[in-house]
Amino acid sequence: MKNPPPRLLLSDKIIRLKLKQEVDAEYLNLVNNSSAARSHYQALASGTSASMKNVSREVVLALPVPLPPLAEQTRIVTRVDELMRLCDALEEKGRLEAEQHARLLSTLLGTLTDSATPEELAANWQRVAEHFDLLLDRPEAVDALEQTVLRLAVLGLLGPQDPSEGSAQNLLGPDAKARHDSNAEAPQLPDGWAWAYLGEVADARLGKMLDKAKNRGRPRPYLRNTNVQWQRFELDDVKHMNLDESELEEFRLRSGDLLICEGGEPGRCAIWQENETEMYFQKALHRVRPHAGVMAQYIAIALEADALSGALSRYFTGATIKHFVGQALDRYSFPLPPSGEQQRIVARVAELRRLCATLRQRLQAQQATQSRLAEALVEQALSG
Repeated sequence: MKNPPPRLLLSDKIIRLKLKQEVDAEYLNLVNNSSAARSHYQALASGTSASMKNVSREVVLALPVPLPPLAEQTRIVTRVDELMRLCDALEEKGRLEAEQHARLLSTLLGTLTDSATPEELAANWQRVAEHFDLLLDRPEAVDALEQTVLRLAVLGLLGPQDPSEGSAQNLLGPDAKARHDSNAEAPQLPDGWAWAYLGEVADARLGKMLDKAKNRGRPRPYLRNTNVQWQRFELDDVKHMNLDESELEEFRLRSGDLLICEGGEPGRCAIWQENETEMYFQKALHRVRPHAGVMAQYIAIALEADALSGALSRYFTGATIKHFVGQALDRYSFPLPPSGEQQRIVARVAELRRLCATLRQRLQAQQATQSRLAEALVEQALSG
């Protein structure tokens, strides 16, 4: 500690060391903050909770310290200070570059979602593609591109429409066209598309209420909120609850069921693809079963696009803890294309997401290589 006040009291959780003249305090501080020292303390710490571990005075004094001559200790401290200032400067430069990169990426990807037709999108895409080597140079840029793909999908801009497929109006009730015409703020949809309420095109219900005192039957596996992630399920921690034989048909999942989180991260969803695996669902989840001609995969794309843009939040209730209640889910409004176009959109989005995943993995591997190189350079500089 440099320049301590004249009177300073230490708590019993702090160990004060008085160093010999041949030891530089700043050098010892570097050693004490090294990864080797952290490993030493973790291995010998006492206590049962990870947040309340303790190291004794004996453990601190037993820390192995590589001790060069005092002059070399001073040179090492000076060298580390120089490198830390360089790191701070590089970090600030990188932060400014990241902000500029994010603004440029947002502007160029915005030209894609502002396209009025697939033809205009193709022209704008060509202009953006000329800068892909500069734009898509980090994983978060690929995330932004993937979000743009979802938005383009629900606007009908990923490909030309087929007028011979008829209208999505046939999948809805007779008043849907009037609702759309009365909503002047709604984006213009391609011919054959319609605005739909989810309650018009699917049956939705919440799962089984957890009540140990009232639930009867034998234990059955069920999904809860944390098991449902975007586009996937985490099944390494599936719990069980009692279900009576009379409830099995009502709450058992079928392949193709869309599961939507009611709370936690409201709207997060994934499609259950298992028929052979017995699984049920708890009240924290909505189960959605689309009507004929409507794909669960397309509804999932619409939900994720609106969740990423923030548009989905207007359906949530609660000031601090948000919920996507059943009535709001039924009123969830989204652009619905004819059945054939839904199939093409789902296939195209899946293809583009695979490409994004591949690019993201390559960028992450490249960043890992750069990180290892930086560590090697620092080690060489310190040892030199």
